[in-house]
Amino acid sequence: MSRGNKIFLILLLFLFSLQTQAEERGINLNEIQPSFDLDDQPSEEKSNDSNFKFQESKKQVMSSPESFSKINLVILDKITSKQKNFSIKPNDNTKFNTLEIVALNCRSVNYSDKLEYMANLQIKDISKQTDDKVFIYNGWLISNVRSNYTIEHSLYDIWLKNCI
Repeated sequence: MSRGNKIFLILLLFLFSLQTQAEERGINLNEIQPSFDLDDQPSEEKSNDSNFKFQESKKQVMSSPESFSKINLVILDKITSKQKNFSIKPNDNTKFNTLEIVALNCRSVNYSDKLEYMANLQIKDISKQTDDKVFIYNGWLISNVRSNYTIEHSLYDIWLKNCI
């Protein structure tokens, strides 16, 4: 018998013995208790019993969108590795090289005792000579939130600095 056949035979016998041991134990699934409570108590009453209380989230206070006269962006040119500060007035249509930027409004948010800024931006790429202008970004950009911090383009990275 070759070595490969011996290893296969040993593995087959091992798996067969495992199966017979599991059948001998005879686990009845109806006897197993759930790992969660089946009580009809509301979750608030349960949390009081177990000394666990949810912390109330701090309310966010937003300013009015008309209170800012400029929206400051930082644009990184990936080709030259130069960073440029760029200011836009709300509801103005401005161009930066091959980008057309429209800042609809800006708001400040007091969140966890930090002042954050949110700007609603529409950015189009007008580098192609066709009449079709393609949005590369259309939405809210938040100043210090890592998940929504920058806009990545093939030539530029854009992020919100603040609103004045």
